[in-house]
Amino acid sequence: MKDKHGWIRMVEAFLSILLIAIVLNIIINNQNIKTNDIPTGVYNYEIYMIKSVELNDTLRNNIISMSDSDLPSNWENSTFPGNVKDKIQNLTLGSLFCEAQICWTNSSCDFWQEIKSNIYTQRVFISSSYQNYNPKQLKLFCWPK
Repeated sequence: MKDKHGWIRMVEAFLSILLIAIVLNIIINNQNIKTNDIPTGVYNYEIYMIKSVELNDTLRNNIISMSDSDLPSNWENSTFPGNVKDKIQNLTLGSLFCEAQICWTNSSCDFWQEIKSNIYTQRVFISSSYQNYNPKQLKLFCWPK
């Protein structure tokens, strides 16, 4: 009789450990899913922001009309089109910092600041207007506040 109780207690202990492991696994997986939704939301919003610039003829023409000697032009340069900067700033969510840079299409268009956070980027190629073919790249950099 005593041997049977020992095996039952061992099975109970094994099942308890297994149950705890399953609960911890579920909790850890739920936290990973929640944190992975943040970049997706930021990327989608960045796409919305750069599409707003891309589809606006005035903003497109201001980017295309920039001379090659002004490139690359980051947010802080005087050569960066002010109305493009205003449009992006007006669309930026309160939980994000966003800045942009205009570069040549064959350039990597790297970020010029050091940020100690995840930086999310999107880019769009602004290729031409009716009068001018002078392709440029608009790259948007966003990070959480």
